[in-house]
Amino acid sequence: MDLHPSLKRDPAGPDYRRFHHHHPGHFYPRLPSGSLQAHYVDRMRLITSLALWLALPLAALASLGCSVGDDLAGAHAPTAHGVSKADGGGGPDGGGGNMAGPAGAGGIDGAQSGAGGSGAAGGLPSGSSGSAGGAGGAGGTGGAPQGLSTPPSCQGNTPGAGHDCGLAGSDDCCAVLPVPGGTFDRMNDPAYPATVSAFRLDKYPITVGRFRAFIAAGQGTQEAPPAPGSGANPYTGGRDTGWKPAWNAHLAADEAALRSALHCDAWEWNTWTQDPGDAERKPIVCVTYYELRAFCAWDGGFLPTEAQFNHAAVGGDEQRPYPWGSDESGVPLRAAYDCMGDGSPAQQCQPSDITEVGLFPLGVGRWGHLDLSGIAYNTTLDSLDDFFPQVPCNDCVRYDEGEGTMNWSGSGVAKLFKLKNDHRAGYPKTARYYFRSGRCARAL
Repeated sequence: MDLHPSLKRDPAGPDYRRFHHHHPGHFYPRLPSGSLQAHYVDRMRLITSLALWLALPLAALASLGCSVGDDLAGAHAPTAHGVSKADGGGGPDGGGGNMAGPAGAGGIDGAQSGAGGSGAAGGLPSGSSGSAGGAGGAGGTGGAPQGLSTPPSCQGNTPGAGHDCGLAGSDDCCAVLPVPGGTFDRMNDPAYPATVSAFRLDKYPITVGRFRAFIAAGQGTQEAPPAPGSGANPYTGGRDTGWKPAWNAHLAADEAALRSALHCDAWEWNTWTQDPGDAERKPIVCVTYYELRAFCAWDGGFLPTEAQFNHAAVGGDEQRPYPWGSDESGVPLRAAYDCMGDGSPAQQCQPSDITEVGLFPLGVGRWGHLDLSGIAYNTTLDSLDDFFPQVPCNDCVRYDEGEGTMNWSGSGVAKLFKLKNDHRAGYPKTARYYFRSGRCARAL
């Protein structure tokens, strides 16, 4: 029997002792490619759609209570990159005679201000007061406060890089969510306390579609490396100074070489395709530490430290064993692991076990992030030359220019214990694996 190369070297332990080949490229037992996954995703999307359909009448009834009244401020609903701003105020009463009342004030602070409602016509010709002005116009659309905007990787609104992620297929693939600062125990171990400042973290891992936008912009190669100093994590006390020109040598020579390198697995466990296809919403794999740093620098972010990522995964002082809590039943599934992500039984492994991002909403972390464990390892900034976490830790990072980096969260083929928030694995920075990806962090 021929064994997949990753089974012959497992620096993180028995992650990949899970399938054998009768001949290269054929896994046994093998189901029709994607059939169970398609059935599972369609079923879950139907359930989600029904839940949303049932919720709409309730939302409409609730809205009746706040649809009238002059100068009533609109609700402040969170969006992916900003906050929805208030509605415009209603127009004041019309003047005496048949004069129309002035328009209501427009919405405030949104990306677009809402138009105020026109005042109603004045009342009696004797000069008595006219009727009340019209209702305020709709508030501006969710704005971009403090200079925040849609990350470059999603500005083209292409598959996997627009509003088509998640179980319902309508979520922002570039959604960014805040992570409050706090003190917690790394790996749920009191021996490794840490304090981190508040920051923001991408809701999902970097998708193929987003990485395709990066390449289309001419980035990620020796021909167009990041600017020196870009992509620095500002929460490291100055230790991370951003991109170094010496790292240019670790990038592919040109776009053709990068596209070829992203096809790193001979058994077709790659998610990258030369042309856009059905994998655009899957996490990009076969990427190196340096390519992830280059992507995040271009996309307006930076790689998170171990402490930052683990803080989000354990839910800070909630100290969750898994990002979702403590449930280990796997019923229903809360993450893609043990080759079950496509809906097949455990250990029946095939490339479809690298699922799209966001298909397991029950695995959500405390602050709304998904896929904090499973599908593919999340790459962090920290080096692995010293495997033990740094103590003390106040916005700390182990940054020693070593040849390896720390990775968290297990993968779609990993056993459940590797999805726990106490599991970390070290891999070479230049290595390409089908089970490693990453996501960006961002400043507040």
